[in-house]
Order: sequence, then structure tokens, then C-alpha cells
Amino acid sequence: GNTGGLIAKSELNNINELSLTISDIPNTKPYKIVEFRISDKFSDRLGRISHSHELTLHQKEFIRKLSEGSQLFITNIKILRPDNKIIELSPVGYIIQ
Repeated sequence: GNTGGLIAKSELNNINELSLTISDIPNTKPYKIVEFRISDKFSDRLGRISHSHELTLHQKEFIRKLSEGSQLFITNIKILRPDNKIIELSPVGYIIQ
């Protein structure tokens, strides 16, 4: 349940997947993340991509190399809605502690 801001390096190193739920609506099923990118630059269109909700080995290695004060952006977050339509969410940014 994180929406950006500061994040501890130790917390990041333990993440294997992304998930999304809408906390304002009780009893909602989690939305399925079908694609996302991570980068240290907000405008990096290439980034390191995953075609699922799980972090790839390449993404995990990238995260391990980030130092304190570095920025991490999760962009191009695409989810599958309950009506089977794919939509893109707004990017989320973090500063590594």
C-alpha cells in the first residue's frame, strides 16, 4: 500500500511484485497489473519493462544498484479492469532512503 514518496532500500529489495487495490471501495477485487516500467528518470520511455505484475530479474538488479537519495519511477502502469479493458495509470515516484 504505497503511493510514492520516500521508501527504504530494504523495503524495495524485498518486493517481488506490484499490486493495486482501491482502498476507498470495500470488497473490491485487486486489479490485475499487466505491464509496468521502472526507471531512475521520469521521462525514460525505454525503462526496464515487465509484462506482468512481477518484477523481472533485470528490474530487481536495477533496484539493488540504486543508492540513497536516488529516484525510482514506476511508469506505464497498465491494468486490466474488471470489464477487460486495459488502462494506463499515472506514474509513481520514490526517493530511496
